[in-house]
Amino acid sequence: MRGFHGDPSILGAYFGLQTVIFEIGGAYLVAVLAISRGKLNVKDSAAYGIGLAFWENAGYLGSLGIFNLLSIYLTLSLGTISSLELYTNLITNRPALFYPSSQALPLIAFSILERVTSLIFHFCWGYLCLLSASTHKYRYFIAALPMGLLDFFIPYVTYLGVPLFESFIYVLALATLALTMFITRRERR
Repeated sequence: MRGFHGDPSILGAYFGLQTVIFEIGGAYLVAVLAISRGKLNVKDSAAYGIGLAFWENAGYLGSLGIFNLLSIYLTLSLGTISSLELYTNLITNRPALFYPSSQALPLIAFSILERVTSLIFHFCWGYLCLLSASTHKYRYFIAALPMGLLDFFIPYVTYLGVPLFESFIYVLALATLALTMFITRRERR
């Protein structure tokens, strides 16, 4: 994953800024639009954060993942020349699809941890975006913006390894959740 002439920080900055602009900025714009049309209010902040988290993780990524795996396995089951070509390609480029349980289960566990981490981050910035849009306190939106920079670390997974990387990101998610709860404590009362 060495991109942009081998400097992972440039690729990380690209990923992080993309998340800040499109995911957090998008969440804020949708929140502003929903509030202006009377569809949501300040009491919906937690539900908005949870909805954003589940849309990203279950609706969007889950649906795409299931569709992708289903199409792969249906194609493999056909027994055609295309199936053999797909199998050869997969065994070379995505061998984890064919791992035995002893190798697959740790990967599944880290994948679950990664999705939980994503749920936490999306909840936090969704919650803060709607809270900011409904209360006109822009400090909540400003607090949400750096949360998107978590994607800065993606290129470093190859240096840290999956277990250390996912543990590090999970700790960041817990710190983000604690910070979100701390800075919104007055609004929740």
